[in-house]
Amino acid sequence: MVLPESVDNYSKRLDKALLGKHTCTLYDALKRRESDILVQLRTGMARVNSNLKGRPSALDVFFQRLFNYHHSHSGHFGTVHDVGAGNGPYAHILRSKFQHVIISDVARENVVLAEDRLGYDGFSYRAARVEEGNDITPSSIDMVFATNVMHFCDQPLAMSVIAKQLRPGGTFACAAFGAAQFEDPRIQDVYTRINHSGGRTLLQKGEDPDKLLAVIARTQGKYNVAPLDECLFLPGAQRIHLNMENGGITAPLPPDVQVNEPVYIGVDDIEAFVQEEGWSFVTDLEGVKEHVLSFPFAREDPNFGELWQEMEEVIGDHPVKGSWPAKIILATRSTTATMPTPAEKQTATLNKFIEGWKGWTPDGFLASWSEDCAQVTLPFSSRVAPRTRAITEELFPKLMSILTNFELTVHNVIHDPAQSKAVMYAITTADSPFGPYKNEHACFVWFDESGEYVNRIEEMLDGVFMKHFLLKLEAYIMGKEEA
Repeated sequence: MVLPESVDNYSKRLDKALLGKHTCTLYDALKRRESDILVQLRTGMARVNSNLKGRPSALDVFFQRLFNYHHSHSGHFGTVHDVGAGNGPYAHILRSKFQHVIISDVARENVVLAEDRLGYDGFSYRAARVEEGNDITPSSIDMVFATNVMHFCDQPLAMSVIAKQLRPGGTFACAAFGAAQFEDPRIQDVYTRINHSGGRTLLQKGEDPDKLLAVIARTQGKYNVAPLDECLFLPGAQRIHLNMENGGITAPLPPDVQVNEPVYIGVDDIEAFVQEEGWSFVTDLEGVKEHVLSFPFAREDPNFGELWQEMEEVIGDHPVKGSWPAKIILATRSTTATMPTPAEKQTATLNKFIEGWKGWTPDGFLASWSEDCAQVTLPFSSRVAPRTRAITEELFPKLMSILTNFELTVHNVIHDPAQSKAVMYAITTADSPFGPYKNEHACFVWFDESGEYVNRIEEMLDGVFMKHFLLKLEAYIMGKEEA
């Protein structure tokens, strides 16, 4: 069969329109959603970062404890995975010890903020939940760092995913802090009632009150998270309760609400209660208000005004003293963990390739490519020269600026580990300044010897669609150049 001229030559013409000689495949954006109420709770109640007014930031002694533990159990400071990282407030501290920091968060806008601020020298980025780790090579992470995030997770699933990515002897470091503990029992009483009243409001407005209730309950008191399977983690994990002599973490859990959440402390876990310097504070009425309003339920609760008036009467012009209770969990991945098979490595790389394709960022797309990766346009009769990684790095941002609002549907994926290759069939759609874009992709990928990178890509697109789309693209590019 003789192919239409535009099918054989569309790639060359697209090369000329965009770069004069180069092109690559077009990719789409991954959409991630979380219920509005959990997003609000996460960003307002539990996301402690150095830029959030009214909240504590982790101290040097906090990180020294983590690093000392890791050094004594592993000693390898290669890659740390900061899960639920928000915009990465602690990434620079982690980078001071580790060669590479992976920053993950469920909210893509947080990841973009971190990316813009931190750059790429020792950092990489992914938008994903803690429970999503198929794109992480098994047994490749030295430490998983989870601060103020674990209470949002499906506990057994999250810990299984974390264990899979940790190296044997690697460290799981979890922490939580954010709510204050006041020395004056009258202030603490009003503060607790503000939390309880706000919690009722959140539960009434939540789309999934049972899920929200479980999240809130895990933050209460001693921070009940992270079941440590004895087959995955060594016995003797540390659960350290800082500054909890006058009570644990105050959470918006109404006392009359019943919760059936399992207790996640293991029989071999070691609990310690420690008073640690540096977590105390002295503030005033305005400082207390700033802290309380940093939680979303305060602004949502119709009873807040009356409760705050009571707080004003108690505090007046007097100084307010208190401390920040905190919880730290330190556990070591079992040294009997099996190393990933070549097939498992390839599967993780394939998932990373697809997620990078979906992510619609140059760095994300290229993260799975080897340095010598070549991309070939099919059919071979088109005689388009293979495109190198360097060419793609030049081309991809230009394509992103033209094709927006991508949607990707992957219909079929076939992986042949023995031959170190895979093939997928996908459909992409997008908006463009000159009309809708809809393409079909048959994409073949080959893996390098390590299984951790893609070193060859062959791709065939929908020539019938490209015949018409390319004419519009060329006219658009020419019009911009003339303008």
